[in-house]
Amino acid sequence: MSQLSENTKRQLNSIVDAIDEKIDNKLDAREVEFKKNSVFGGSNYSNGLRNTLNKNISQMQNVLKGNAHSYDFEIKASDITEGSGSGSYIVEDYGGNKSTLRSFFDLASLFPQYNATGGSVRFVTENSEDNQFGIVAEASASTQSDVQFKEVKKSLETIRSFGVISEELLSDGDNLESFVRSRFIQQLIQKQNNELVNGTGNISSLNGNKVDCPTDGTLIFADSVDNAQNLDVLKAVVGQQQNSGFNVDLIIISPKEMYNLQFIKDSNNNYIQGGLDVVSPNYARMGGINIYSTEALSGDSGFAVDTQKFGVLCRKDSFDAKLSSDGKNALVYNVAYLRLMSRLNMAVLNSSANMKFDFSDVKSALETP
Repeated sequence: MSQLSENTKRQLNSIVDAIDEKIDNKLDAREVEFKKNSVFGGSNYSNGLRNTLNKNISQMQNVLKGNAHSYDFEIKASDITEGSGSGSYIVEDYGGNKSTLRSFFDLASLFPQYNATGGSVRFVTENSEDNQFGIVAEASASTQSDVQFKEVKKSLETIRSFGVISEELLSDGDNLESFVRSRFIQQLIQKQNNELVNGTGNISSLNGNKVDCPTDGTLIFADSVDNAQNLDVLKAVVGQQQNSGFNVDLIIISPKEMYNLQFIKDSNNNYIQGGLDVVSPNYARMGGINIYSTEALSGDSGFAVDTQKFGVLCRKDSFDAKLSSDGKNALVYNVAYLRLMSRLNMAVLNSSANMKFDFSDVKSALETP
């Protein structure tokens, strides 16, 4: 009797299991069909999107049944379009960081460089000389010639600033740290250019260490040029410095004057190059001399420099950048701090190798009476 009961029990269990299986299959089919219709149906989806989802339905069904933990697949942006519904289903791409602000040319790179390891630099150079060389008779006494030297010592000055960036923005943006650092470098270069050209007293500048181009009879080309133009001014300044023993290899002018050099025309209204070779908007060459324009200059002033005799640009840790999330404020506000600095100074060896000029004044002095 007990054996019969066991057989009956097994039969009943088999029947119940079969019924449960059919019910589960029906429920699974209905669930998948429902999700298929609700997710993949409707007019809000393109054929491309619907085809992509249908192609991956079996793997998604495994996740719904619990046979798999997850399943990844790719949907192309071109498969998703704006439908007839009230919403938009367009995938948004991230196009990256694009700089739109002004960039600045680093004038410091135009001068001889010295990479310092300490906080100051010392140079020795000639200060003056007494030339007494001459022809003497045999066995006669010669005269003494002298060279006086001077020491030039320069301490490096620091240009520095910092910015605050949210950690969320850093993590969400594509290489945002590098993007912000590049913009900070441009800001630093702008300040650095102004210090090197105009100066504020701490960094030795071109404006603070120069001789002025004469506009009187000591100008060797005074009253000798008919219808003088801006190119004539440059040639006269270079010639004046050559006469004093300096070989000008760098001219710095304003952006306005860079283009005024290109506006010169003949009597038939044709442009005249006059030996000027324009390489880029802020760079030209004339007779092997580099001409650069800088936003640090305005008006019609300029500088003609023999860079090999004028001085040495001393610098340490050029454009030293540091990103830090240390400190209480960084923790409380979830921000990072980007600090950028430059340590430099110009060791001026001979200020006479730098001649300042004004186009209008020199042009008037060149004109024939």
